[in-house]
Amino acid sequence: MDIESTLLSQHQQSKPVAIAVAQYAVGDEAHFAELMSCFLSPDYRLCQRAAYSLGFACQFAPTLIIPYLSQMIKQLERSDNPPSAIVRNTVKIFAEIDIPDHLHGSLMTHCFQYICSGEAPKAVKAYSLTILHKLSKLYPDIRSELELTIRERMDFESAAFRSRGKRILQWLVKNRNP
Repeated sequence: MDIESTLLSQHQQSKPVAIAVAQYAVGDEAHFAELMSCFLSPDYRLCQRAAYSLGFACQFAPTLIIPYLSQMIKQLERSDNPPSAIVRNTVKIFAEIDIPDHLHGSLMTHCFQYICSGEAPKAVKAYSLTILHKLSKLYPDIRSELELTIRERMDFESAAFRSRGKRILQWLVKNRNP
């Protein structure tokens, strides 16, 4: 299978194609590298479609993504990267894996930016909350900022944000430093 051709062959993105590409990619490290090459492509349409497949691939074989995590952070930093499938699938992957220490700082920065943004999609904000909650267990110093940010945003956000935010607030209050 030629992953790039397969991803671009359809007029619209298709879940069955995304899953088929993901299953193919997790079968071999070279195939996974090909999917990552598509995800890191400057071609926005290819990158976006690869992001959808990558989300599935990481569910099937989460360890394959580990060598590429720094490059995924760089994808979040692209100036031509509007909040989209690329950002959504990237933060979803980070919400579901153990994040290496050297990426904590930059990922925290991105996640706080997303939850404070008026333009970030609902799912991006919800996954960002999950990541920040996970990191607050390792870095208690961010807990007060996270609590304040959630409280400030609560009335203006989606049901997903409010639901996740309430659970995180309960945990934060319960685990405050004396």
